[in-house]
Amino acid sequence: MNNNNILSHVVDEKNAVYNSYYVGPSFGNFDLYLCHSIENGFGFSCKKSSYEKQIRETEELCFVEEFEVFQIMLILPISL
Repeated sequence: MNNNNILSHVVDEKNAVYNSYYVGPSFGNFDLYLCHSIENGFGFSCKKSSYEKQIRETEELCFVEEFEVFQIMLILPISL
C-alpha cells in the first residue's frame, strides 16, 4: 500500500454514504463531502466525523476538474 493512502472504517453507519442531486457522493457526515458550485465546479472538503481517521490534514475546500464514481447501491433488508 502506498504511504499516501488512508484506510478508515466507518464508525457511524447511518452516515456512511450520502448522495443527493446537489451533493455527493459523500462519505460520512462531512468526512469526504463532494459538492457542486456554479462558480467553481466540483469541490470537496473533509472533516472527521463518521469515520475513524481524518482523510486530509486540512478542512479547507478544494476543487477538482473531474472525478469518477463506479457504483453506489442501496441494499435493503429482505423481509421473509
